[in-house]
Amino acid sequence: EKLSSEEGTQFYGKRKIDVEPTFGQVKANLRFTRFSVRGKSNVENETNLIFMANNLRKYNKRKKK
Repeated sequence: EKLSSEEGTQFYGKRKIDVEPTFGQVKANLRFTRFSVRGKSNVENETNLIFMANNLRKYNKRKKK
């Protein structure tokens, strides 16, 4: 119901642009497809570590320019 409204459609379209490419880059560039830990807090920690590594890669790439 919310997605079928015009506002929901616009919001979902933005989500594809903002969020989903990051997960694709993590899977492709860092070869991360599965968590190696159990438990919500451990998964959150591992997720933060993965995204920190991704951000450091982007930072180094921009710094070299």
